[in-house]
Amino acid sequence: MWYRFFGLQHLPFSPVSDAQKPLLPTQQVATQELLERLHEGHRIVLLVGENGVGKTTLLARFAHTMQAERNVIWLPPGSPKDPASLYQSILFDANLPWYPVEVTPNPIWETTCRLRVVEWLLSQSDLARPTLIFAEDVHTWPDSVLREWRCLIQLNIGALPAVQVILSAKPQLLERLRERSLSELAESIGYCVWLEPLTTEQARQHIEQTFAEAGVVADHVIEPAATRLLLEHTQGVIRKLHQAITRALQLAHLQQTKPIRLIHAYAALQELGFVDSEEESLVSAAKSSAA
Repeated sequence: MWYRFFGLQHLPFSPVSDAQKPLLPTQQVATQELLERLHEGHRIVLLVGENGVGKTTLLARFAHTMQAERNVIWLPPGSPKDPASLYQSILFDANLPWYPVEVTPNPIWETTCRLRVVEWLLSQSDLARPTLIFAEDVHTWPDSVLREWRCLIQLNIGALPAVQVILSAKPQLLERLRERSLSELAESIGYCVWLEPLTTEQARQHIEQTFAEAGVVADHVIEPAATRLLLEHTQGVIRKLHQAITRALQLAHLQQTKPIRLIHAYAALQELGFVDSEEESLVSAAKSSAA
C-alpha cells in the first residue's frame, strides 16, 4: 500500500482507524455533559457544533453506551418532510410496523403513526425502560417536524420522563429557535451542549499520537512548518485536519518525497478549499520550500 512509503504500519487519519480510538478531549467533555444533563432529567438536550467537529462519532459512542439502560432510537441525517415521516422513522428503528396498510389520507396516517409511537413508548415505560432518541442534523428539519418533539416529551414514568431526546445540529438551529414559530420548542429545551473544535495544542498532540500509533514519529513524516500550516487552516476541526493530512501524504507520495513539505500541505489545503488560492504569502512560502 502507498502509505508504507512513509513507514506507516496502517493508514492513519481514516474512519476505519478512528473507530478504534478513544474520543477526543473535546468529545469527552461534551459526552460527560450530555450524561449529566440526562441524569438531571432534561427532556430535550441539544448538541451543537460546526460540521466536522465530531458530533456523529460522539453520539454513536454515547448511544452504544446507553443501550445497557435505555431503549435507543437513532434517527440518521435526513430531513423528515412532515410529522408522519418522523414517526415512521421512529417506528422503523424500533422494528415496528411503519407503513400504511392501505392508501390513507395523510392527516389520518400522521395521527396513526403518532399514536403507534406513543403506545410503544408507554409500553416500554411499563417495563421500566425509558427511551432515548438521537436525531442528527435537525437544523435542516421543517418547523412542523421540530415542533413534534413537544408531543413526545410529555410522557412520564411516574415523575420521570418516559423519553428523552438528544438533537444534534449546526449553530444555525439556535437562530431558528429565536423565531416565533419555534418559541415553544425553545422553551422545552433543557440544555445546549457545545462541541468545540480542538485547540491548536490538542490538534498537534492528536497528529503526533496518531502517527505514533501507526509506528512513526510525526516529524519524520511531516515537516514542522507543514504541520503548522495545516493546524492554522483546519482550525481544530477534526474532519478537515484528517482530510488535509491524508491528501498531503498522497501528494508527497506521488512525488516520492518524504517528509511532507510545506508545498504538499499548501496544495492539499488548496485542493480541499481550506485556503484562499490568492494568498500570495503562502504561495511564495510553498515555492521556497520546494526549491
